[in-house]
Amino acid sequence: MKRKENQKKKNLRIKGHLDCVNLFAAGIDIGSISHFVAVPMELDDQYVREYPCFTKDLINLADWLIQIGIQTVAMESTGVYWIPLYEILEERGLKVLLVNQQFPLTTLLIILCLIWDKIIQLSQQIVSL
Repeated sequence: MKRKENQKKKNLRIKGHLDCVNLFAAGIDIGSISHFVAVPMELDDQYVREYPCFTKDLINLADWLIQIGIQTVAMESTGVYWIPLYEILEERGLKVLLVNQQFPLTTLLIILCLIWDKIIQLSQQIVSL
């Protein structure tokens, strides 16, 4: 009984600390056979999708991201399978960031890039006061 109460408290605490600062950002886990794409739940009913690595599927992935308004994409990859998708997304005008999960500093820099627009907005609001 106590365990369930602690779990509920933990879930409430975590939800309150995870504010979305860039609603139009997506995350992609790059694989050799398929890529998994996640977008904010508010943008699509099927907010996590799997796409095979064939060119037509990568184009469909890019079309979907643009259709729902995604502007920034963070891709996690340790191999070379990210290159074709990176080129397609960049061609379409998306801001693409490559993350290697083996380097925590890189991940921190990616997070800063994702929230940079929000930081600029807040600083402009402070200056205008």
